[in-house]
Amino acid sequence: MEIGQPYMTQQPEIKHNNTSVELSIQLGLDGHSFLIREQFSKKPVFRFQESFSQTASPPELLEKLSNTLGSKCPQHLDYSKVRLAVVNSLSSLVPLPLFDEHALKSYLNLNTQLLENDYIAYDVLQNHDLVNVYVPFINLNNFLFDQFGSFEYYHFSTVLLEQLFIKAAHKKEPQWFVHVQEKSLEIVVITDKKLTFYNTFNYQTAEDFLYYILFVAEQCNLNPDIDKLELLGKIEANDDLYKLTYRYVRNVTFFQDQLANEPDGVRSLTSHQDIVLNHLF
Repeated sequence: MEIGQPYMTQQPEIKHNNTSVELSIQLGLDGHSFLIREQFSKKPVFRFQESFSQTASPPELLEKLSNTLGSKCPQHLDYSKVRLAVVNSLSSLVPLPLFDEHALKSYLNLNTQLLENDYIAYDVLQNHDLVNVYVPFINLNNFLFDQFGSFEYYHFSTVLLEQLFIKAAHKKEPQWFVHVQEKSLEIVVITDKKLTFYNTFNYQTAEDFLYYILFVAEQCNLNPDIDKLELLGKIEANDDLYKLTYRYVRNVTFFQDQLANEPDGVRSLTSHQDIVLNHLF
């Protein structure tokens, strides 16, 4: 299925007024994704994914969001919940004991060029003593509020880290993950339920991609021949990124998990490409 085309076996089966649906949106300057699910069965009834040929500005992203909601997504649905994952590099993790709600800009000034009127938000990673401070797309937030009323929003790395913590919860040895995007990658190492490394790197080539993986392995004392590396995001076995990585990291696999909040009997393995979008619910 080509990116940019809706992919499901059929259009939403919303035939009765008592069928409640939820909307999950993942928005970044390089693309966006939409998922509609039935609230109680968690059955997906619509997906749409689009990658942009060029990086969009926030005003251009707003136009693309409006067009997609108006022309691609099913119309006239009354969503019980709407959730948004913000995808950008304007974020910083802060240990909870050091966090001060009145010093949000100071946490981002070291690695982000902020504008005077930038709005700053934060997510608390439950049970992990971490706070994720970030800059949301406030123009998109205002648009979604006008469209749907109140909704929930998070930085995508908050949702990503929460799921990786769940995956690594019962292991003391280092757990090594790489989340792949179009032009960047997040590398995460969790050891004995604690985050020991997290960073985002931009890449242009497969060689750049491999360099950052091996660099982090060296910094975190990981053995590429022994320690398992789990890949998730926009990567497949036939990609050059994977083929080159496999030459140097022998114990490499694709991330798989089960939707922890699905009712018994309908649990299903989630795609390693859609971890953030699926787990917004």
